[in-house]
Amino acid sequence: MASVNTVVVSGRATRDPELKTFGEDGKVANFGIASDRTVKQGDEYVQVPNFFDVAVFGGYGVLVDKKLRKGDLITVQGELRYETWENEAGDKRSKVSIIAKTLEGEFAFRKADGSDTPGRDAANGDQGPLPGTEPTAATPATDDIPF
Repeated sequence: MASVNTVVVSGRATRDPELKTFGEDGKVANFGIASDRTVKQGDEYVQVPNFFDVAVFGGYGVLVDKKLRKGDLITVQGELRYETWENEAGDKRSKVSIIAKTLEGEFAFRKADGSDTPGRDAANGDQGPLPGTEPTAATPATDDIPF
């Protein structure tokens, strides 16, 4: 029987990516993601955050390092990796990380230098219209579209 190791997590980036180099030309961008789950406490439902470490390798990691920012809403699809090590005191430690295969989110629309795209209001997250797509007489406003 084959095993399956796939995970999808949506949430907010908890820190800016940190790009590291390994070997001759290997690259990895590391960041965190927080995803809430709803739990009943007494008569109320409350949001409890779950925190995960994410690693993105290669050229995709370099791109993520340039574009992703703390607080961005993202969806990560990848696989889980269990790691163990000993700290300096000799204590055994372990963690489960997500090795990202694909990422989706607002960061993808940023320029490669990490600056926001034109028409984006960063204060409220409003993307606004893309340049050249403002309604004209030939193209109705979205309120006029019957679906």
